[in-house]
Amino acid sequence: MFVRINTPAVGDRQRLEEVAAELDSRPRKALGWETPAERLAVASRSAVLRRPLEFAL
Repeated sequence: MFVRINTPAVGDRQRLEEVAAELDSRPRKALGWETPAERLAVASRSAVLRRPLEFAL
């Protein structure tokens, strides 16, 4: 995927974002064949729904 070069400036931010998006869109067996992005979205919604209850205590 990446050529190993000792210079950290190689590869631009856009390319890194493309690779991250590609990896986040791949289903994972460990996640029940959901993508990491799908799992994160579910977790984010759950946290938002729980938050008002936590502050009410």
